[in-house]
Amino acid sequence: MSKETEQDYLTREDGIRIAYRHTPGKAPGVIFFGGFKSDMTGIKALSLEAACKKQGRAYTRFDYRGHGRSDGDFEKVKMVD
Repeated sequence: MSKETEQDYLTREDGIRIAYRHTPGKAPGVIFFGGFKSDMTGIKALSLEAACKKQGRAYTRFDYRGHGRSDGDFEKVKMVD
């Protein structure tokens, strides 16, 4: 399975861009939440997307701030108190 390069961005008020990819389809949709230091182009995210496409189901995957194609440096992301 090849890594996709196409994504959209959600721009936060502070200018940080969060990368995401949405595939339209029927409800209920599926959202992929990656694990620690994983991103939306990994084998699990892409395999789940393929399964959703096969079923005609909506699917969204994204990269957390400081991960993958989203802006930010993981080492500098401030955790919420």
